[in-house]
Amino acid sequence: MGTKTVRFSDLTNKIIDDDGEVVRLVVEQHPALTDGPVEIEASKDEVEPIRNGALNVVSLKLYQGDGSPPETITIPNREATSSTGVTRPGSTVPPFPRKT
Repeated sequence: MGTKTVRFSDLTNKIIDDDGEVVRLVVEQHPALTDGPVEIEASKDEVEPIRNGALNVVSLKLYQGDGSPPETITIPNREATSSTGVTRPGSTVPPFPRKT
């Protein structure tokens, strides 16, 4: 007797016949997430609209001086560019200093 593993999309519940077509998505931030990231599987075709609809954003970590946990802030890239002056069209982004 043998066994057969069937993979299906967590997005549509459709069977994915080819293992090479399976992609893993990790939802890291969502207002409903309280217990950390969630992983889901889908087919490459199903995630293409997600990729095409991706927003051009900048994700920042805000560390307060009081030692409280950092706050993640996500803003549109154009807003980050205009308010910080970090990048301009055709310019080179300077390296940010890293704490070690």
